[in-house]
Amino acid sequence: MSSKNCILTNGIAADQAVSLPSPRRGGSQTGSHRARCRTREPSRKWGLHLVRRNGIFYFRRRWPKKIRCLGAPAFLSVSLRTHLLAEAVKRSADLLSAVEAGEKHVLEELQDSPVGEARVQAMLKEIVRRAVAGMIARQEREVVARFRTSC
Repeated sequence: MSSKNCILTNGIAADQAVSLPSPRRGGSQTGSHRARCRTREPSRKWGLHLVRRNGIFYFRRRWPKKIRCLGAPAFLSVSLRTHLLAEAVKRSADLLSAVEAGEKHVLEELQDSPVGEARVQAMLKEIVRRAVAGMIARQEREVVARFRTSC
Protein backbone atom coordinates (compact mmCIF):
# COMPACT_ATOMS: atom_id res chain seq x y z
CA MET A 1 0.00 0.00 0.00
CA SER A 2 1.51 3.33 -1.05
CA SER A 3 1.26 6.56 0.95
CA LYS A 4 -0.91 8.12 -1.78
CA ASN A 5 -3.64 5.59 -1.20
CA CYS A 6 -3.35 5.66 2.57
CA ILE A 7 -6.44 7.18 4.20
CA LEU A 8 -6.02 8.51 7.74
CA THR A 9 -8.69 8.12 10.42
CA ASN A 10 -9.95 11.66 9.79
CA GLY A 11 -10.81 10.83 6.16
CA ILE A 12 -7.99 12.83 4.56
CA ALA A 13 -5.44 11.18 2.36
CA ALA A 14 -1.88 11.49 3.67
CA ASP A 15 -0.69 13.60 0.74
CA GLN A 16 -3.66 16.00 1.02
CA ALA A 17 -3.09 16.87 4.68
CA VAL A 18 -0.12 19.07 3.80
CA SER A 19 -2.15 21.25 1.41
CA LEU A 20 -4.91 22.16 3.88
CA PRO A 21 -4.98 25.81 4.97
CA SER A 22 -3.83 26.57 8.47
CA PRO A 23 -6.64 27.47 10.90
CA ARG A 24 -4.41 30.27 12.24
CA ARG A 25 -4.41 31.99 8.84
CA GLY A 26 -8.19 32.18 8.61
CA GLY A 27 -8.80 29.00 6.61
CA SER A 28 -11.24 26.36 7.71
CA GLN A 29 -10.10 22.89 8.72
CA THR A 30 -11.90 21.27 5.82
CA GLY A 31 -10.37 23.66 3.33
CA SER A 32 -13.79 24.32 1.80
CA HIS A 33 -13.74 28.04 2.58
CA ARG A 34 -11.18 30.48 1.29
CA ALA A 35 -9.40 32.84 3.61
CA ARG A 36 -10.42 36.49 3.40
CA CYS A 37 -8.88 38.16 0.40
CA ARG A 38 -8.74 41.67 1.76
CA THR A 39 -7.71 42.96 5.11
CA ARG A 40 -9.40 45.72 7.02
CA GLU A 41 -8.44 49.15 5.75
CA PRO A 42 -6.33 51.11 8.25
CA SER A 43 -7.94 54.32 6.93
CA ARG A 44 -11.21 53.31 8.60
CA LYS A 45 -9.88 54.41 12.00
CA TRP A 46 -10.67 58.12 11.91
CA GLY A 47 -10.91 58.86 15.59
CA LEU A 48 -13.38 61.26 17.19
CA HIS A 49 -15.90 58.43 17.53
CA LEU A 50 -16.55 58.20 13.77
CA VAL A 51 -18.08 55.15 12.15
CA ARG A 52 -19.13 54.86 8.52
CA ARG A 53 -22.19 52.84 7.51
CA ASN A 54 -23.38 52.70 3.91
CA GLY A 55 -21.18 55.68 3.05
CA ILE A 56 -22.64 57.94 5.78
CA PHE A 57 -20.66 58.89 8.88
CA TYR A 58 -22.07 58.32 12.35
CA PHE A 59 -20.96 59.55 15.76
CA ARG A 60 -20.75 56.50 18.04
CA ARG A 61 -19.64 56.69 21.64
CA ARG A 62 -20.05 54.55 24.75
CA TRP A 63 -21.89 56.21 27.62
CA PRO A 64 -19.87 56.40 30.88
CA LYS A 65 -20.26 53.45 33.23
CA LYS A 66 -21.87 55.61 35.95
CA ILE A 67 -24.64 56.59 33.55
CA ARG A 68 -25.03 53.08 32.09
CA CYS A 69 -25.52 51.66 35.58
CA LEU A 70 -28.51 54.00 35.98
CA GLY A 71 -30.33 52.70 32.89
CA ALA A 72 -28.65 54.36 29.92
CA PRO A 73 -28.07 52.32 26.77
CA ALA A 74 -24.51 51.12 26.15
CA PHE A 75 -23.85 53.39 23.15
CA LEU A 76 -24.90 56.69 21.67
CA SER A 77 -25.09 56.56 17.88
CA VAL A 78 -26.12 59.64 15.86
CA SER A 79 -26.03 60.14 12.10
CA LEU A 80 -23.79 63.02 11.07
CA ARG A 81 -25.65 63.21 7.74
CA THR A 82 -22.55 63.48 5.58
CA HIS A 83 -20.33 61.27 3.47
CA LEU A 84 -17.39 63.71 3.57
CA LEU A 85 -14.70 62.90 6.13
CA ALA A 86 -13.66 66.53 6.71
CA GLU A 87 -17.25 67.54 7.45
CA ALA A 88 -17.80 64.48 9.65
CA VAL A 89 -14.73 65.37 11.75
CA LYS A 90 -16.09 68.89 12.38
CA ARG A 91 -19.54 67.62 13.28
CA SER A 92 -18.15 64.88 15.50
CA ALA A 93 -16.01 67.36 17.41
CA ASP A 94 -19.07 69.60 17.93
CA LEU A 95 -21.16 66.69 19.18
CA LEU A 96 -18.41 65.36 21.41
CA SER A 97 -17.97 68.64 23.28
CA ALA A 98 -21.72 69.12 23.67
CA VAL A 99 -22.32 65.55 24.85
CA GLU A 100 -19.44 65.66 27.34
CA ALA A 101 -20.78 68.91 28.82
CA GLY A 102 -24.24 67.36 29.07
CA GLU A 103 -22.86 64.23 30.72
CA LYS A 104 -21.15 66.36 33.36
CA HIS A 105 -24.42 68.14 34.08
CA VAL A 106 -26.37 64.86 34.31
CA LEU A 107 -23.80 63.30 36.65
CA GLU A 108 -23.89 66.35 38.93
CA GLU A 109 -27.68 66.25 38.97
CA LEU A 110 -27.72 62.52 39.73
CA GLN A 111 -25.32 62.95 42.67
CA ASP A 112 -27.69 65.42 44.31
CA SER A 113 -30.84 63.34 43.87
CA PRO A 114 -31.01 59.81 42.44
CA VAL A 115 -33.72 59.30 39.81
CA GLY A 116 -35.31 56.37 37.98
CA GLU A 117 -34.23 54.72 34.76
CA ALA A 118 -36.89 56.50 32.68
CA ARG A 119 -35.73 59.92 33.95
CA VAL A 120 -32.09 59.12 33.11
CA GLN A 121 -33.06 58.10 29.58
CA ALA A 122 -35.12 61.27 29.16
CA MET A 123 -32.17 63.37 30.34
CA LEU A 124 -29.84 61.67 27.87
CA LYS A 125 -32.29 62.16 25.01
CA GLU A 126 -32.42 65.85 25.84
CA ILE A 127 -28.60 66.06 25.84
CA VAL A 128 -28.45 64.46 22.40
CA ARG A 129 -31.32 66.60 21.06
CA ARG A 130 -29.57 69.79 22.17
CA ALA A 131 -26.21 68.65 20.80
CA VAL A 132 -27.67 67.79 17.39
CA ALA A 133 -29.67 71.04 17.27
CA GLY A 134 -26.50 73.00 18.07
CA MET A 135 -24.57 71.12 15.37
CA ILE A 136 -27.26 71.87 12.77
CA ALA A 137 -27.44 75.54 13.79
CA ARG A 138 -23.66 75.89 13.37
CA GLN A 139 -23.87 74.26 9.94
CA GLU A 140 -26.59 76.66 8.83
CA ARG A 141 -24.57 79.66 10.06
CA GLU A 142 -21.56 78.44 8.06
CA VAL A 143 -23.65 78.01 4.90
CA VAL A 144 -25.16 81.49 5.25
CA ALA A 145 -21.70 82.99 5.87
CA ARG A 146 -20.28 81.28 2.76
CA PHE A 147 -23.24 82.43 0.70
CA ARG A 148 -22.82 86.07 1.81
CA THR A 149 -19.09 86.09 1.03
CA SER A 150 -19.61 84.60 -2.44
CA CYS A 151 -22.24 87.19 -3.49
